[in-house]
Amino acid sequence: MLLAPVIAVADEGATIIPAREAELTKRVGELEKELMAARVAAATVLKANATASRPKLRGFGGGHKMLRLTPTKLRGKMGSAPETMVQLAEIELRRQCSEKIDMQSAQPQAASPASWNPGETPDKVVDGQYSTKWLDSNTGVLTITFGGAAPVADAWRFATADDSPERDPVSWILEGSADGVFWATLDHCDNCDSKVPTDRQKATEWLPYVDAKCGGGGGGGKSADDADDLDITGCGGGCAFLIIFFCGGFTYFVAGALINYKKYEKRGVEAVPHLAFWKDLPFLVKDGVVFTVQKARGRGTYATV
Repeated sequence: MLLAPVIAVADEGATIIPAREAELTKRVGELEKELMAARVAAATVLKANATASRPKLRGFGGGHKMLRLTPTKLRGKMGSAPETMVQLAEIELRRQCSEKIDMQSAQPQAASPASWNPGETPDKVVDGQYSTKWLDSNTGVLTITFGGAAPVADAWRFATADDSPERDPVSWILEGSADGVFWATLDHCDNCDSKVPTDRQKATEWLPYVDAKCGGGGGGGKSADDADDLDITGCGGGCAFLIIFFCGGFTYFVAGALINYKKYEKRGVEAVPHLAFWKDLPFLVKDGVVFTVQKARGRGTYATV
């Protein structure tokens, strides 16, 4: 009978300890959410400050001696606390819409060496191998400095690591700088889960820089040498004019010929729309050239009365 109070106290303690552990686990999860929200807010402020500091600085143009990648959201797991460990297998750059740039002379650096795992340091993202990776337990900012001439790139991509898809960045800001003071936004993507493959050790599609004249390949993990990496959305004003001109001309001749054939029962050359005009066009061009040359030479074009 004397042991009954002792047993009761022991049972009560056994109940309190798991409850305390659950409370602490919940609090840790809340702190991780607050930490991730603070990082996202800091990245947003960083971008706003860079834009305000130099509003005319555009993303694409000259080469950038430095690149800065800020992951603002990781894929995470459904129903779990926000992930805080980020990892990448490789970062690659492309120029002239097809040529992959050699990155092995670049020098990557992350904010906190204490957050790297042994053998999973920042230099692994430029070693040319998808079998290695950089892992940062604090979702760190990755800065890459080029020792030689600054590469002029038009797109970039990254490869997923060998495990843990929840550590993949799915929102990010990529910036470039010539001096480490003024930074231009090269690529900004929010909630881009669909662009990041869940397959391991596989590259994303090419992600075009701001103002670049050709875009991504449209399929995750494509080679930089794929011909279909070109994007018609990069077509300039002259290109658009030629497309409209030739498409309009083709439509004019085909539609006109069909009308003459069906409605007026014309055949052969006679079916060409406005045939008389096209026959006179060479002579009209000739007269225009002669008139222009005479004007340029200062000769009169009217007979003296």
